[in-house]
Amino acid sequence: MVHEKVLVSPLVTLDLPLTAYLPEDYIADEAMRLLVYQRMAEAQQASAVRSLRQELRDRFGEPPAPAIHLLTWLHIKALALQAGVNSIITSEDEFILRLPEGNSDGRQRLLRRFGRDATLRIGPQFVRLQRRAIGDAWAPRLMQVLDVLGRTDG
Repeated sequence: MVHEKVLVSPLVTLDLPLTAYLPEDYIADEAMRLLVYQRMAEAQQASAVRSLRQELRDRFGEPPAPAIHLLTWLHIKALALQAGVNSIITSEDEFILRLPEGNSDGRQRLLRRFGRDATLRIGPQFVRLQRRAIGDAWAPRLMQVLDVLGRTDG
């Protein structure tokens, strides 16, 4: 009888405007870099991503931009998983978050928090965040929306 550990991961599709990778001059050892990538793939919660960020700083120094982008991508993925978001698609004008069916609680939290925000449109199955209006601050803004959407404390 064979026992195998199978990592079943919920799926979320992310199309984000980031160049994200671990540069060879940041983690020179290929085996170590692959091990870090593997650990990143297993990080399913924002707290795990924060721990990885700190570990990278401690072991290899301050991460360069592509590694920071990778950590940002992982953080957004973790928040999207928590919120049950199926996908985040980037167009020239907006970020489109596809919401799970029946997430009326999350939608209501978004309306309470962002109801008067002109850069955010909240529909029954989508949230649209105006990319051009937000500019370079899109990542923290997207994380804020995902955080509110994924809360379970009301």
